[in-house]
Order: sequence, then structure tokens, then C-alpha cells
Amino acid sequence: FTSIEDEISVLGEKTQIYPNPSNGESTLSFYVTNNQFVTVKIFNSNGLFSHKLTSKTYSRGKYSLPIESDKLPQGLYFIEIDKVDSKSVLKFIKM
Repeated sequence: FTSIEDEISVLGEKTQIYPNPSNGESTLSFYVTNNQFVTVKIFNSNGLFSHKLTSKTYSRGKYSLPIESDKLPQGLYFIEIDKVDSKSVLKFIKM
């Protein structure tokens, strides 16, 4: 494999992180099906909280958030997307 491709499909829309792995900035793209409060957090490979990318209400649509991985040490991370009706976790590697 040359990359990790974790994605979750919601109504044909993909939740994904690209590029992944990365040594610079990556982008998290996700879809919201209706007005929802969304929290996105980053955890390290030990499950310890690193930081929060967002925590606010989003209306229906597709969104992108930058992941500034240059501020993260090398390693495996988990990006948790917590919506009112669902929670998903994607793997992210900082090279």
C-alpha cells in the first residue's frame, strides 16, 4: 500500500482525509445531512486528546477542515467526527 484510505460514505458523499499520510497540511472533508452540531477532535495513537478542529453547528452540506499536521509529531492519529446522530473515526498518519 502507498497510502491509507479510510472513508465513510454518507448518501454518496465521502468522509475522508487527504493526503494521508502527510508531512504537511491535510484536509478533512465531511458531509452533514441536516443542521447538526459537529465536533471534530484529534487523538494520538495512545488515545490521548491532542486538540479540537471544530465544535459548532453546521447546516446541510459538504465541508472541509484543514489539518495542520506540521504542528503534530510523527505518528498515527485518530480523527473523531462526532455528530448528533453518529460518530466516526478515521486514521491519519503524520510522516
